[in-house]
Amino acid sequence: MSIASNTRAIVRLKINEFGNTVTHTPWSSETYSDEGTATITYGTAASAIMVTAGHVLHSVVQVKQMRENIGELTFIARDDLTIVLKDKITYQSTDYRVDVIRPIRFGDTLVAQRLGCNKI
Repeated sequence: MSIASNTRAIVRLKINEFGNTVTHTPWSSETYSDEGTATITYGTAASAIMVTAGHVLHSVVQVKQMRENIGELTFIARDDLTIVLKDKITYQSTDYRVDVIRPIRFGDTLVAQRLGCNKI
């Protein structure tokens, strides 16, 4: 294994170890009524484990990457979770919309994703 692959494996382990179970619901479509009211359709919800920023990952991922404020709540998700803008994350009974997705890389290897989210 390369150093980057080892780093990704450690980050995955730490997310699983220190993360919280959330519900990830993928965004499917958005339609508008004649009055301009939006109706959002979501796909099938699934459980995922994510860490809220400011937790233990500061020791694994560069602190510099964690400081930028990108939303009301920032989650760190595993690299192998498919997330797109407008997806819904439910954490502690509160729904958040994914507004920003920033990759966290070690060299050219994606090791995690930083999600900037705002309450829906």
